[in-house]
Amino acid sequence: MSDQPKHIAAVGKLRTVEYAVRDDETMPAREYIDGLPKNVKERFLALFGHMAQNGEGRLTDVMFCRERGEIYTFKGKDNKIRLRLPCFKLGNRWIITHGFPKPGKSKWPEEQFKLANEIREEVLVRERKASCNTKGR
Repeated sequence: MSDQPKHIAAVGKLRTVEYAVRDDETMPAREYIDGLPKNVKERFLALFGHMAQNGEGRLTDVMFCRERGEIYTFKGKDNKIRLRLPCFKLGNRWIITHGFPKPGKSKWPEEQFKLANEIREEVLVRERKASCNTKGR
């Protein structure tokens, strides 16, 4: 097992891929990944490693893309079920908010965007507070 903190999914020369930690200390994306079948989980972890090592420019739209605004997504499948892991960029870090099965070929359910943005905002507020506390020392 890795010595990395539990919220780190992958570290590479260009990026770090992390699971968002909510204000209540939960990590919905990590919980989602851990609940996937082993082979699907391993494919996502390999995708995170590829992102960390090579950056987003080396991923195809089948693996990763912008969805709306500041929300992007890692993509995968479990048999014919399309899986989505919303994320956002913060510096050289990609932070994954949560995961969900995408319903058919339809667009994302609006509540998934709301959840991704809610988690993003929690992380950004905490990062700003931490930055202010560091500057004040």
